[in-house]
Amino acid sequence: PLRLESDLLSNEVLIDTIVNGLYDKDKITKSIDNSRHFIKPESKGPWFTILNFDLYPTTDVDNALEELYKQFEEMQIIENGEIQHSINLLFMLSEAKHIDKTIDDIYLFFLEYVRKLQKNNKFPPADLFTEYEPIRDSAYGYGYWINDSYKHYSSKLNKILAQQQQIALRKRYPQFLADLRNNLKEDTAKFCEQISRNGLKDINIYGYIAILSSFKPHEFVDMWLSIDMTNWHNVRTALVNRYSGGSLHGDLTDEGPWLKFVKMNIRHRASKASGIDKLRISRLLIGL
Repeated sequence: PLRLESDLLSNEVLIDTIVNGLYDKDKITKSIDNSRHFIKPESKGPWFTILNFDLYPTTDVDNALEELYKQFEEMQIIENGEIQHSINLLFMLSEAKHIDKTIDDIYLFFLEYVRKLQKNNKFPPADLFTEYEPIRDSAYGYGYWINDSYKHYSSKLNKILAQQQQIALRKRYPQFLADLRNNLKEDTAKFCEQISRNGLKDINIYGYIAILSSFKPHEFVDMWLSIDMTNWHNVRTALVNRYSGGSLHGDLTDEGPWLKFVKMNIRHRASKASGIDKLRISRLLIGL
């Protein structure tokens, strides 16, 4: 198996760059800036003081703990890594009998906090380009403090957070769909770039999420056939690009049934036409 490890770049950035071929300069820079080699102590959250309790007097650790609770109360802790560091450290403090909360209490606190963030739309959405979600056991260059007594809870944190980030992303789908509708009609070249999968973050912004299934199949075909005829095959080419490489068995699985109905609709439109009009429409199925 391929093992990718670094305390300079996060697992997510390594996977995206090496495995998925996605070069995101901003994400790489942020990962380096947040690594243990470059991040400034004052920019770290209270979790950092608690994590390094060997270096700080107990009063400082308790002050950091108080600040941590305050940040939870004010919903200031929203990044995946910061949440996992904080919750795992609360588990550790519970195990050490330093706080008057059981490990079960901490886990329930985490679940309630997650619901609170989602209800208040505080969750950052999932990355539009992450095809593979790595198993995360560290953040900012520091491993999570995980002990055997609570690892059964720790192992659930990342999955739950990833699910909530997907929910936050789906809340944006209506906005994405409106953008696609407009571009399909007004700027077909941009639409085609947006739905293609060439690993270009600033261009293929909808290439890696199953957003097209938000279109009703007949509505999509109506819009497709309403644009300038010279652009019909540009849309087809973009769709062929989108569904090559097994994407329908991966992150675009939800678009599989939708695509079948789109093709069925095109066949129906072709059957209603004749001559070269029929041929022209039926040729839109090439490669799909």
